[in-house]
Amino acid sequence: MKHFNMKTGIRKITALAMMMLCMCQVWAFDFIALSPSGHRLYYTIVSDVAPRTVKVVAPTDGWNYPSWNGFTKPTGNVVVPQTVTYGQNSYTVIGLDNRCFNECNGIITINLPSTIDRIDEFAFYGCYGLTSIAMPNSVKSIGANAFYYCRALQSITLPDSLSCIENDLFHYCDSLRSITIPPYVDSIKSSAFYSSGLTSITIPSSVTFIGSYAFAYTNRLTSISLPSSIRCIQQYAFEGSAYYNNSANWVDSTLYISNHLIKMNRMASGTLALPAGTIGIADNAIASADNIEALSLPSSLKYIG
Repeated sequence: MKHFNMKTGIRKITALAMMMLCMCQVWAFDFIALSPSGHRLYYTIVSDVAPRTVKVVAPTDGWNYPSWNGFTKPTGNVVVPQTVTYGQNSYTVIGLDNRCFNECNGIITINLPSTIDRIDEFAFYGCYGLTSIAMPNSVKSIGANAFYYCRALQSITLPDSLSCIENDLFHYCDSLRSITIPPYVDSIKSSAFYSSGLTSITIPSSVTFIGSYAFAYTNRLTSISLPSSIRCIQQYAFEGSAYYNNSANWVDSTLYISNHLIKMNRMASGTLALPAGTIGIADNAIASADNIEALSLPSSLKYIG
């Protein structure tokens, strides 16, 4: 009969666990370089052929959720350089990778170079201490959730080259009081400003689409201006906002923003006619109005739902 050696068994189990941990926590960078602000930043090579390019990455990639175990998170005021040197070569920094500063909640400000053209998804997710970011006009794309849970973020200027405000981009950014939507943005996607701290918003005439919950539960948002260019407002886009919750904005059980019908509540009843000049009816706007017998639509109407 064989006897189990407890000490040997524990050593084998520990070694196996360490091996599995190493397999799950994979280094995601090609090299490390000090930034002008003195921070150790991690880079992966995008192109090793001239013009050589790199992007900033998180140090590890464990199941697509980076761990900073064994690495120092950048803190304070971070400057991302235009170029970095590795070996004998100089590389241009062109992007911020998915989750590259994930939960680096000690970062206060960040300055990006004019060589950056892309910020990927979740790049600054959970950076609770981030108050402002200097973003160049070279940025053409900002991925979904890039500033999710940046609860101290007060100041950000979006580049004019941006064409879309992605899903959950400023979700729970409850210190963000104002923002200017760039003039070429055509869509504001779902939950883009969900529970943010915005007090007012003016949507430019380039915008045609506002996604579900885009401005939902913005409990400071009292002033909203929508253009006539919009052709779709998805359900609950402004649900629970300060504007939505202000009874003074409801007339005859109906809530309008600019010339767009946002909601009819259960008190609406009988035969109703939407006023002339109404441009659109938001998705699910009349779903709760069970007591309406007939609804007359004006010739100005451009979209429903």
